[in-house]
Order: sequence, then C-alpha cells, then structure tokens
Amino acid sequence: MPDVFTYNDYRAFLRDWYEWKKGVNPRFSYRLLADKVGFKSAGFFTQLLQGKTTMSLDLSHRFAECFGLDRRETEFFVAMVQANQAKSLVEEKRQLDRMMELRPQPLQRLARDRSEFLATWFHTVVWQLLEVLDVREDCTQLAASLVPAIDPAEAIESLLLLERLGMARRQSDGRWRQLDPILSVHREIPQAVTRKFYLSLNKLAAQSHDRFDRDERLLSWVTLSISDDKREEMVEEVRAFRRHLVELARGDGKPQDVHQLLIQLFPLSRTRSTRGARP
Repeated sequence: MPDVFTYNDYRAFLRDWYEWKKGVNPRFSYRLLADKVGFKSAGFFTQLLQGKTTMSLDLSHRFAECFGLDRRETEFFVAMVQANQAKSLVEEKRQLDRMMELRPQPLQRLARDRSEFLATWFHTVVWQLLEVLDVREDCTQLAASLVPAIDPAEAIESLLLLERLGMARRQSDGRWRQLDPILSVHREIPQAVTRKFYLSLNKLAAQSHDRFDRDERLLSWVTLSISDDKREEMVEEVRAFRRHLVELARGDGKPQDVHQLLIQLFPLSRTRSTRGARP
C-alpha cells in the first residue's frame, strides 16, 4: 500500500492507492469503492481525480477509514485534503505545517529540503553551474556568476542543500559535480511552493529586459483562439518540444552559461460555465 506520508497531493495518493488495490484485487472497481466509502456515483471518483469536484471533511474521513489508515495517517490525509482545497494561502500554509508535524522525522527532513530547493530561484542555477565552473572550497566565483549575483555564503548553503537532496556531491579531488543535470518538479512538492517558484521565474524574465541585450535573450508571445481539443493537441506538442530541448542540453559537452526557458499557456477568456477561473 502507498505510504500516505510521502504525498502532498491527495489526488495523487487516491490514484496510486486505487492502482495498488486493483493490483491486489483485479475485481476491485470504482463502484465497489463508492459502496465502501458511501458516495452515490462511481463517476464521482473520476471527477475527484480530475479536479472537477472536491472532497468534504466528512468524506475525507470516510476515505481514510476505507484505506485502513491509523489515527496519525488519517489526520495527515485530512490535512492534505484541506491544504489542496484551501481557498487562501494562509489556510494552505496552516495545513501544510500540520502535515509537516505529522510526518515521520526522516520524511520531514526530505520534504523540507525539497521545498527549500524551489523556495529560492538560485538553487537551480547553482546546480546547473556545477557543470560549467570548477567549484571547490571558494564559492566567490560561483556566487558572482549568477545574475543577479548572490552572496558566497548563500552559494555554500545551496551546495549543502544539493548534497542532502542527492543532486550533487563533492568528489575526491574536492570539486563539486552534479549527479543528474535534468530536473523535473516532483508532484509531491506543495503547490504553494511551486507557485512561488514560478512567480519568481516570471519576475526574472521581466527583469531580463534590462539585464541583457536583445541578442542574449528570446522573448516571444502569441494570442490564439482555440478549442479544448486543439489545446490538448498543442500541449502535447509543447511537451514533445520540451523533451527535445532537454535532449539537446544533455548532449552539450561544453556548457558555458545557464539559461531559463519558460513555457506558458493559459486562458484569457471564459465563454462557458466551466471550472478554474478566479476573479
């Protein structure tokens, strides 16, 4: 059975739990789950996984009972549901703090480190610069290479964080090196953390107008009117393009600088009564 303490997204836990249960009992179905938990339509579970509906406090306790969670696990699951469905950042943070208190100690350390990695923009840059610069004890050059520059002490803290996360290590000759040059945001990272990280990247993109000459940056935009089906097709094209760029970067034997690529696609109108839009 999946360990609930390793999740920050309750829908991901629901999905993994159902797949695990289906593997144990191939006859298990959404209908059987509905009967056990006590919701009327088997389609409700699908809508829940897709984010088209939410889970009440009472229902979260009934799900926890169905999963066979103990008291601590149940409290964690309920807090995770409330954090994911929070209507304010204050409430979301309160529930995330509660989740952190309930986690076993080793997982608390891992969760904090993962969140800390995306809490500040420069950790990703320090990580990538390890393949560009010869970084050893003195972090002065490393810190000065970032745009904007950071303090050498911050660079050292970043290296220690990368080491705890297993993303970098110091070799026998004293040089710091990456363990893997490609990063994907883990689904277990709290949404509040990833939101702050993306906002910080957008701020850096805006500042790049003044920091770099036009031939050093590429900023492009296009506004489109498209159907839902065409949007999904375009999303798949963007994902394929991103994978292609990642492979190009993997094959670069002599990287010289760190660049940031932001790809954003979001609606600018709402002509139908659908989910998602906020004032």
